[in-house]
Amino acid sequence: MSDAQGASSSGGEAGLLARILPILAGEERATAGFPFLGPGDDAAFVPLAGGALVTVDAVVEGQDFLWRWPCGLEHDPRDVGYKSVAQNVSDVNAMGGVPRWAVVSLQFPKGTPAERLEGIARGMREALDELAPECRIVGGDLGRAGETASTVTVLGEAGPEGPKTRSGARPGDVVAVAGDLGRAAAGLALLLGDREIPERLMPWVRAQFRPVPPMQAGPAATTATAMMDVSDSLARDANRLAEASGAALALDADALAQDADALMEPAAFLGAGRELAQEWALIGGEDFALLAAFPSREDCPQGFRVIGEVREARPGAPAVTLSGRELTAEGWDHLERD
Repeated sequence: MSDAQGASSSGGEAGLLARILPILAGEERATAGFPFLGPGDDAAFVPLAGGALVTVDAVVEGQDFLWRWPCGLEHDPRDVGYKSVAQNVSDVNAMGGVPRWAVVSLQFPKGTPAERLEGIARGMREALDELAPECRIVGGDLGRAGETASTVTVLGEAGPEGPKTRSGARPGDVVAVAGDLGRAAAGLALLLGDREIPERLMPWVRAQFRPVPPMQAGPAATTATAMMDVSDSLARDANRLAEASGAALALDADALAQDADALMEPAAFLGAGRELAQEWALIGGEDFALLAAFPSREDCPQGFRVIGEVREARPGAPAVTLSGRELTAEGWDHLERD
């Protein structure tokens, strides 16, 4: 890690690193028995036998979170670190792999309290301990920026059958999901409201702050013909999988009814009903569920539930339907958001 300036009460870069690195390192643990070199040199060294899955994503102030939300809730720095790890280990999970190594980059404005950066580091550590205990942080960077940003790069190990992709779904396959749909979107709607959030609704807020990808389901999906995580919405990501596979997906509204049922309480609090709950389930993002295709129901491992089937793509026909009606590719898009 290098180039840290501007954090208050940190003792400069060396002092800040002395506070953060022990948090990121956590307890000593074996990582597949491989030797490695972590922070301390110009670059980390990790063994890459036969290739690696690699992904990177960021959590950025003003784009992905606010230090103070319109509802009045203060954002815990630990949640910034947690989510920045969770969304990246989810990408490896979606390829059927296991996260092994990570490097982090923390960017922050001049005068940022060192305690805030420590909090972000603690959140990263908590996410790794809970979601990817075999993954180690081996390096990174600290630097000045106009807003706080936590960027994580994760390297993962693919399963014995190789990485799962979006492009293998074939007509006759079943479509299945593992994990939650719409909970993070419900939490975001509560945060952006102008009312104090009661404690009974905090589970949905926590789903936005600390998403929990189904990390056991990814490596278990050995028979999946195609797979990806639902980061931007079921509607948008189903269209992506259909396009990549050159196929059509026919989803069953009844199979997704339970997802809307689970969102009725926050919808009611906001003065809405089932229509909003269904919208969250279909076009809400950031739950990091898994969307996959399998040759049959019997091939779906524990944790997956069937929500539709793969059909042949037809010229002029929708790529994805929900009980016969077109499901357009709506959902989260960083570049389209104001």
